[in-house]
Amino acid sequence: MRIVRIKIDNFRSIKNLIFYPEAHNILIGQINSGKSTLLNALALALDPDIGRRSQVVEEMDFYNTKLFEENKPVPLNIEITLSGCSTKEQDTFLEYWEPWDNKEKKLIENAEDITVLDDKEKEFAFRMAFRASYDSDEDGITWYWYYPKYSFLDGNNEYLNCPRTEREQIVFFYIQQER
Repeated sequence: MRIVRIKIDNFRSIKNLIFYPEAHNILIGQINSGKSTLLNALALALDPDIGRRSQVVEEMDFYNTKLFEENKPVPLNIEITLSGCSTKEQDTFLEYWEPWDNKEKKLIENAEDITVLDDKEKEFAFRMAFRASYDSDEDGITWYWYYPKYSFLDGNNEYLNCPRTEREQIVFFYIQQER
């Protein structure tokens, strides 16, 4: 399994970013240019142990520490598209599959069925996401992990929760450098 697209909105120093990682990547840049922020975003979306902290995100994690814009909560969004899945991984995440076009580097919307994957440029993919925003009912920041695609197996038109046990299937971990 590999990450083929990372979308980040309003996380720390990143206002909006869509990044298409290759098989191997090197992040180079000035201090405070977003290298660690990108890695922390990946950890926030995929690392199953992140949710064990009492406070997953705080005001400082929002771009420019803005929780509101025009009196509306500003959401922090991180979406990861994963592809190159093994048969076992495809079975595990079948409910959320979407075809990924490697040549165009995009999801194929409205695919009729799985036969679209007969084209060698197309592969099985699925997305996992993290979202946080200020909730006035809770008087604080709330967050959750979810699948950005509606389930096609049961005709449900609501985003489904992505529990910790399913994030564990990704086997992602990030070891932060201690200074």
